[in-house]
Amino acid sequence: MMKEWRDGIINKDQESVMAIDLAFHNYPAEFRDELLRSAEHDEEPRVRAFSTRVIGNLKMQGAAELLRRLLGDKSEFVRHNAAWALGEIGDRQAASEIRRLAAKDPAPAVQTAAREALKRIESRP
Repeated sequence: MMKEWRDGIINKDQESVMAIDLAFHNYPAEFRDELLRSAEHDEEPRVRAFSTRVIGNLKMQGAAELLRRLLGDKSEFVRHNAAWALGEIGDRQAASEIRRLAAKDPAPAVQTAAREALKRIESRP
């Protein structure tokens, strides 16, 4: 399934990507480890970014450490999705690094995602 996920993203096959995304949501435990590997190690930035987004959508517990590392990814799309995902998870440990991105990331979209993530993190009890 992960090969189909990767191929769908690379080939911009929205139908395949959405169908596989649904499978991830229906069986999150089954795909957890593969999604984490994909988010961190795939050579294609789009695949890393999409996998990071799924991790956030699933509010995957235990993924915060990986997401914090991905805040330093060379791809702005991965950094954007990592900040967003940490906001979804509500990871307070990431707040200082997310603040840094909000202030200094070279990509405006990453700065915006970081500011929004901080709001979500800080609004949680």
